[in-house]
Amino acid sequence: MSGKANTEEAVRKSFFQQAEWCVKLGSPLMGQLANCLGRCLDTNTKTGNRILTWQGDPSANGDAVALRLSGVLHALVRRGAAPDLAPFYEADAILENNALAEVLIKTIKANDPEIMEWLDFAPQTNEVRRAAVIYPGLAKISDITGLPIALYELGASGGLNLQMNSFAYEIAETIYGAKNSAVRLVPEWTGFRPKPAAVNVVSRRGCDLNPLSVERAEDREKLIAYLWPDQPERITRTQAAIDIACQDPPQLDRMDAASWVEKILENGLKSGVAHVFYHTIAWQYFPQETKDRITNAMESAGKVASVENPLFWLSFEFSGGENPELAMREWPGGGKVLLAKAPPHVHSIEWLLSD
Repeated sequence: MSGKANTEEAVRKSFFQQAEWCVKLGSPLMGQLANCLGRCLDTNTKTGNRILTWQGDPSANGDAVALRLSGVLHALVRRGAAPDLAPFYEADAILENNALAEVLIKTIKANDPEIMEWLDFAPQTNEVRRAAVIYPGLAKISDITGLPIALYELGASGGLNLQMNSFAYEIAETIYGAKNSAVRLVPEWTGFRPKPAAVNVVSRRGCDLNPLSVERAEDREKLIAYLWPDQPERITRTQAAIDIACQDPPQLDRMDAASWVEKILENGLKSGVAHVFYHTIAWQYFPQETKDRITNAMESAGKVASVENPLFWLSFEFSGGENPELAMREWPGGGKVLLAKAPPHVHSIEWLLSD
């Protein structure tokens, strides 16, 4: 089999695998869409030719090509630029695969130039619900230290979750955070209930290779378009988080994550503040060199951390199991503790820490 044929087979397989994940995560529409695209894409458009000869890893753990394409298709539907495809996105829509394939090819041909532009960038879902697993970690840190928090996010996208202290959280019938927030997260909760310590975030900053700004209409469109259209509650929640972020846009740096962490930490740790670095479902996309540099920078900075200027590292990432895990490292000491487990979209949380 030729190299070209091998590449096309890998690309189509990545669409089918993405379809399985979408169905598993509660989006049958996205499942059908990804499956149909995997079967019907051809080389008669620039988009189809580029995707089927993709230079790189097309899978969800790599360049996530299926989500790049589905994101721009969703954007086109939302702004009325894909009228033939729009009915498929309506609630309880039923469209046979052959009819859907015909519409998809027609839509791609009609919007080829714009779709090609969107393919240049990795999808950024900025899943707001993941704040529900990070925030209890911040509450734990606040309880441990009694200090205000300087918050830093790696792979921040639009920085929506940097506003997590402005969200409300219902955990085991107790309200945490901003009680009257338009963003209210209510994960199914099992395990020990964390102390409702006040989380005082005094500074917020994030980095991304391609940060999206809530102050730009085209970036706000992307933040919504990469969400799955048959999960309207996610869209409503994200729009509310965008509205909150627009009131006080976070500082986002266009940088490689390792260079950014090194730059932040080379200035030293400010006394009287707990410095918290965190990331959610981002670590898997970093090259090994980037991971090693981040780890080295954190451990080096941890050597000079103290109770007056502690350093924390929260990571909500896959670690070999079915679901991601929330882990925390803290300095001084450098110890690591497993706090929780939750599915990627954090519909539920199993809190593992007993005190």
